[in-house]
Amino acid sequence: MHVFVTGATGFVGSKIVDILLSRGHTVLALARNPAKAAVIASKPGVTIHTGSLTDLESLKAGALAADGVIHTAFVHDFTQYATSIAIDLEAIKAMVGVLKGTNKPFVSTSATLLAGQGRVVTETDPVEVVDMPTRGPAETFVLKSSDDGIRSSVVRLPIVHGENDPGFGTILVNLAKQKNYVGYIGDGTNFCPAVEVNDAALLYVLALEKGTPGSVYHAIAEQGIEFLEIASTIGKKLSLEVKSIPREEAGKYYGWFAAFAGFNFMASSEITQKQLGWTPKGDGMISNIVRYYL
Repeated sequence: MHVFVTGATGFVGSKIVDILLSRGHTVLALARNPAKAAVIASKPGVTIHTGSLTDLESLKAGALAADGVIHTAFVHDFTQYATSIAIDLEAIKAMVGVLKGTNKPFVSTSATLLAGQGRVVTETDPVEVVDMPTRGPAETFVLKSSDDGIRSSVVRLPIVHGENDPGFGTILVNLAKQKNYVGYIGDGTNFCPAVEVNDAALLYVLALEKGTPGSVYHAIAEQGIEFLEIASTIGKKLSLEVKSIPREEAGKYYGWFAAFAGFNFMASSEITQKQLGWTPKGDGMISNIVRYYL
């Protein structure tokens, strides 16, 4: 299968490319950064497709030229999150629009936390409607597109960790070093699910190869890790004090990351594992924080 991959040079996307190639697929890789594109362009089976999420004609051409699409790209500018959300939805609409009636697979990206907090979320839980911009409308649009002759599905990601992770673990460690202590909100008993990056990438490929139209898949290896355990691990390794931050003061320590540090949600992947035969095998998040970030 010739697969159009957006975000092909990213943390998860680059692993998806490697797995696709290892399973005999070829890749049409969306890239707007020549330096990053050069890294994957040298791999046999990869063709670079120049473009970006705002270049809708390029996205349409990429989707039309491929046998299937895996969409992982996102504008990670959290200072203009509403704009990033809008760009993502329009990009998805452009690609899905040219795939109608083709029965080609389209695998998109969402987040487990969109389906609720304070409980164990499953694949059957719909996204919650909230009064703020989220990727929920994009997930809903992708799933509904299965009615138009597209083998569409969504992979909901939790915290993704591993070598060269630019996100959660790196942000927490850098904040601790800057502030000279490790903070956690309230009593630290909020939970977050997680998955190792290679396990997450494999799930996208399995969804592409044998996913059921209109399905949600959960990339969950660890159902929920207590935030206090994460903070304590970082504090111990850096020999820094670990202390509670009142919720109303979280922004002073975390900045834009405060909302993410305060989320309390858990998720299951039982349905995903049964339907796709996906078994996460990577190390846990605590182990990888120690290995790669500290």
